[in-house]
Amino acid sequence: MLHVASPFLRRRALACFIPSSLPPPSSWQGDRAILSFTGSTLPKSMVGDLRRRLLRRTYHGTVPRAKDVTMTWHVEGEAIAVTAPEGKTLLEVAHDNDIELEGACGGELACSTCHVVFTPELYARLPEKKEEEEDMLDLAWGLTETSRLGCQIKVTPLLENAVITIPEETNNMLGGEDEGKGGAAGGQGEPWAK
Repeated sequence: MLHVASPFLRRRALACFIPSSLPPPSSWQGDRAILSFTGSTLPKSMVGDLRRRLLRRTYHGTVPRAKDVTMTWHVEGEAIAVTAPEGKTLLEVAHDNDIELEGACGGELACSTCHVVFTPELYARLPEKKEEEEDMLDLAWGLTETSRLGCQIKVTPLLENAVITIPEETNNMLGGEDEGKGGAAGGQGEPWAK
């Protein structure tokens, strides 16, 4: 046990001492023992910090990294091959790889500017659309039977070697400038006139 005169300094010393000096616990019981020992001597805010340090130290390097998935995007006649980690949405993947997929609402399912088209084989294996996504897709230009919103599709191994096509036109119902994709934005044309 540390012998420090001030209770504040004692708590501070404990918070710094325990994570760096003990070997990694072999199980959650080890973590619980450390936290129960310090929980009675430390304020709650320090216990939370200690818990984060223990978890970071205990599991550093052992958490499996998300698998990368390779896919091909077809944009204005050009094929762009990218790799993306599992868990990201197609909208995030497009933005990370400088692929022009607008996503005017930021992935909040409030527009149809992240409209993408899949091959029929892949589309049949995708999770079903929610009603909200169907409502937004009704506003999209160039809608096909294999259309989906990029913000609603997460990267999974199912998308390995997928071919994703971005339609040439988008319809930004939120207003503002359209990203040069030929669509109507903020009253610059009517969707039914195209």
